Amino acid sequence: MSNYASQHLDRLRDKLRPLMVPPQMASHRLSLKYVLIIGRSAELEHHEARRLRLANYGAERNLRIMTYDTIYREVAAGYNKPKAVLRANSRGYFLQSAEGMPAHMFSYIMPAQLELSAAAEAALRAETYDIDAWKRNEPLNFNEKWTRASEPSLYDGMHSAVKGLLSRQKKRNGDNGAD
Repeated sequence: MSNYASQHLDRLRDKLRPLMVPPQMASHRLSLKYVLIIGRSAELEHHEARRLRLANYGAERNLRIMTYDTIYREVAAGYNKPKAVLRANSRGYFLQSAEGMPAHMFSYIMPAQLELSAAAEAALRAETYDIDAWKRNEPLNFNEKWTRASEPSLYDGMHSAVKGLLSRQKKRNGDNGAD
């Protein structure tokens, strides 16, 4: 796995491009770190040999092997922050979990590249994200959650230079409607 990714950095960069926000990140050097998440801790509790074999396998390949339970314990203890869980698919990505969302994700990634699980969509709606507008290909530019139409009072109070910037971004995203 690591050799393939290291040898095909251009392909990997193309696959990751929708996640690289702001878009200028796509020109940065890629640094690869590998994590393999393998089920639940209970599957390893009574199998010392399996646990040692996995630890050795990971150490030999610069690969961190962990379970979902390990992630939960690290977050609960404050050693790690919750992270969104994305799975690559043929269209782009599938958002399985909306915990710890990356900043401005819905300002740059549109529905053509990102599908939402029912649980992720419900969590985002509960956090007042304007998912209906996003599904209409409207970037969520205000506080990462809303469009100009979602929160018109935010837009009305903006400096004219910021309004101009948003207008240019809207045109770049293919919406040539009036501002």
